[in-house]
Amino acid sequence: MRWCPFPSFPTPRALLAGLSVALGVLCAGLFCLANAAPVPQAPFTVDFPALIRTQLIALGLLVVPSAVRLAVTPSVTLRRALSWPRGFGFRATVGGFALLLAGAYALNAIVAGGEEQSAVALLAGLSPLQRAMLIPTICLLTPLAEEALFRGVLLRAAPAAVALPASAALFALAHGPDRFVVPLVFVGFLLGALTLRTRSLLPAILLHTLFNLFAFACL
Repeated sequence: MRWCPFPSFPTPRALLAGLSVALGVLCAGLFCLANAAPVPQAPFTVDFPALIRTQLIALGLLVVPSAVRLAVTPSVTLRRALSWPRGFGFRATVGGFALLLAGAYALNAIVAGGEEQSAVALLAGLSPLQRAMLIPTICLLTPLAEEALFRGVLLRAAPAAVALPASAALFALAHGPDRFVVPLVFVGFLLGALTLRTRSLLPAILLHTLFNLFAFACL
């Protein structure tokens, strides 16, 4: 082995991959702080234009780490992550969704006594038309952006034994540091395990979308 007097530096690809993880953790921390503020007691009025702006800013923040990671992801890995896995059909989707829903709501009943999240209470204060206008962002774009960050970036940041619980915990904390962390850790853990099992982001995106649609329909 030849001796080299100069230290070896990470490649640009490794640096960008590390940057995407750091940005992802920072993003989760910012969301945690933002969601820590309590929602005022009802009755209260919601500034709907401000809520829309907040949603768009949040989506932009979620996308940045994923965009950085995308720039250094090999095309083969990207195609596999965005292809539908064989054997994951209708029954697997229904079973996965039922497990996700039952586990989350059971833990919510145990830990939070069935209480609603502050964000759910905020949405409940909107008119039916306003809630309908939020469906594309909350039920479609948000699951896509969150899965790309938490399962696409952070789940790949370390060995599965470390990255799976860590990404699930960050996913839960990003939704607010409150009693709902436990059921959301379960959601993040299940979606992460599904991503590792199928080696694809699409099943987790689908189940996350269905979960948000169900919660939205229950408002």
